[in-house]
Amino acid sequence: MRYKSSFSHLVVLFITVALLTGSAVAQWGSAALEGISIGPENDEVGQSSLGIDDFGTLHLVFDRISGGDHNYYSTQKVYGYDWIDAVPLGDHSHVLSGFHQDVHKPAGIAYVVYLDNGLIKLATASDCTWLYYDLQTPYLEQLIDPAVAVDGSGNAHVAFVVYHGGLYKIGYGYWDNTADFHYQMLE
Repeated sequence: MRYKSSFSHLVVLFITVALLTGSAVAQWGSAALEGISIGPENDEVGQSSLGIDDFGTLHLVFDRISGGDHNYYSTQKVYGYDWIDAVPLGDHSHVLSGFHQDVHKPAGIAYVVYLDNGLIKLATASDCTWLYYDLQTPYLEQLIDPAVAVDGSGNAHVAFVVYHGGLYKIGYGYWDNTADFHYQMLE
């Protein structure tokens, strides 16, 4: 009797695994691999960041490496449509590094922080039209690796690593759509 019970459990387990596998294949069976490029040449891509808003629009920022230079681009994919042409993010004549993106989901606005010649920049975009802001951090030495989170009111909360006074510390600041960037060092 024990043999029969174990066998029936095995059959039920096999059917369950088969059904789950079939569901997973059906779910991803319609996924399409899409390519985004800037020019006719092959792109070497470094870092990328993807966000989505409440309307289903995908916001993509990526690092295109060409001849050793890092150039940032952004694109969007409105739900049900193709990716729009990628546009430059930031001044490509400067040394850009360390970007991070978040999306103000209710408004569909992308926020990106990055370093431009060692200074923190914030860029906001709706429909890939970018506005740029300098996030002033006077008296701080080397800034590294900024990150951003956007709250429901559209305020940007920015964390970053700073080398200051011979030590690495964490800095935090917020930007509330004004000219000021309010920051502090975390001890």
